[in-house]
Amino acid sequence: MDALRTIQTGLGLALVTALALVTASASAESPDASRQAGLQCTMSSGFSLTGREWGQVFMTRTPGICKRVRIGGSAPPDFPSCHQRARELGCFTVVD
Repeated sequence: MDALRTIQTGLGLALVTALALVTASASAESPDASRQAGLQCTMSSGFSLTGREWGQVFMTRTPGICKRVRIGGSAPPDFPSCHQRARELGCFTVVD
């Protein structure tokens, strides 16, 4: 019985350790971390007086594809667009 209990305890500790590692790696690749590495950009808007709205563009895990996110708020018309910024990152496709 003692040997069985020792094996169960060892397996339980191994499982807890594995789950802790998976959780740590998942939190390291959170969307918030990706957005922090993004570039500020503008996108067209029907609500802004300038016709431009703030956004942010960042790389995805797929090479050549960037994602843009609408942040909101009136942006100047001469600030780089999200498509221009995506090309700076080496992307040829931008998805919303």
